[in-house]
Amino acid sequence: MNCRKWKIEAARAAWACPPAGPSSRAAASAGDGRKQALLAALTAYLIDELRAHGSRLTHDQAVDVWGLDIELNAQGLEVWLDGAAA
Repeated sequence: MNCRKWKIEAARAAWACPPAGPSSRAAASAGDGRKQALLAALTAYLIDELRAHGSRLTHDQAVDVWGLDIELNAQGLEVWLDGAAA
């Protein structure tokens, strides 16, 4: 999966997470589960890619190694989503 595709998939997960409401921007705002959805999607992507490459790291070991990167990517995607909703 290329970088653009996983960004799109993570963004879709984040946009789908909040309940439907009158404003898509309000529904997708931070604090309503969007960040958790992004973190979960990015972590799942990382674990899937590690498995595809034959890594023997456990889930916890992978998160220990790449946790900060996952967090920073989630923050970047939140900024990107906020800009797209503006």
